[in-house]
Amino acid sequence: MNYYSVLGLDKSASPDDIKKAYRKLALQHHPDQNKDNPHSETKFKEISEAYSVLSDPTKRSQYDQFGRVGGQSPINWNTNSPFDDLVNDFFRGFSYKQRGPQVGGNVEVRISLTLEEVATGVTKEFKFHRLTFCTDCNGRGGETTPCRGCHGSGRIRHAIFEMNCNYCGGSGAQLASHCSACRGQGTREEERTITINFPHGIRDKDVLRVPGEGSQNKPDMVRGHLHCHVSVQNHKVFSREGDNLSCKKTVSYVDACLGTTLKIVSLLGEKLEIELKPGSQHGQVLRVPNKGISDGDLFVKIEIAIPKHVTAKEKKLLEQIRGLKS
Repeated sequence: MNYYSVLGLDKSASPDDIKKAYRKLALQHHPDQNKDNPHSETKFKEISEAYSVLSDPTKRSQYDQFGRVGGQSPINWNTNSPFDDLVNDFFRGFSYKQRGPQVGGNVEVRISLTLEEVATGVTKEFKFHRLTFCTDCNGRGGETTPCRGCHGSGRIRHAIFEMNCNYCGGSGAQLASHCSACRGQGTREEERTITINFPHGIRDKDVLRVPGEGSQNKPDMVRGHLHCHVSVQNHKVFSREGDNLSCKKTVSYVDACLGTTLKIVSLLGEKLEIELKPGSQHGQVLRVPNKGISDGDLFVKIEIAIPKHVTAKEKKLLEQIRGLKS
């Protein structure tokens, strides 16, 4: 690799020529400025390597005589090198002008729903807090004066590029006195009441996004969004898996042997009758179609209750049954 060609120079180039060429090419080929160009990083490394050699009198002399720098290890791109400061000077504070208005911060709230509300859908009214710009100072934080660093423009020129002013952060103004209403913050907290429709079938940990209900720190900002994080309460009878519901039903060993009709109340209060066939087993699951959430099903797990104590009459009958079995 010809270091002079990389920088677009010849061997008679002065140190100032080398520095100027490097500045121009480093700015042009820096990876941060060419994110869509996969070759920019390689080009930038070549430029930086050429500068590291030609900007050092000793290395340049060796290179001019022998065509290489003897005894030098390959450049480690993950550590600081002599030309890092120059690159950092280029890009410290460098920024593009943002297209379109700025957007305020999002507001996060947690909303608790019952399983019944999930099954039917629900409209809820609730209060939350968000930031809005102080109307007393119009979001400035107080009385302002033009920034002494940029003279009110918000931008300063450095070498061959423009960047945000370090003094005012690009606003072009500095506070002269603090607003008594917001204590110089430029924002205040307000309480907002809103009504939101939560659709049926919504799930635990779902996030409902409400555009334009977040914070607005400056008058020229667009409001951020409200994010409602859904938390579904545990139910004392039913558990949910997707749109299906499940519950347990305890039956006697007699009903399990002979069969019976089970009476169950659904999540939404509907009275259901389910046939339990003779010889049903402990842990057996019965399916009731379309009695879950939306088009989901209800699954009933059978648990057979074995009595810890029996009466003398019951014991006699059981002995007779056992005799019949043997």
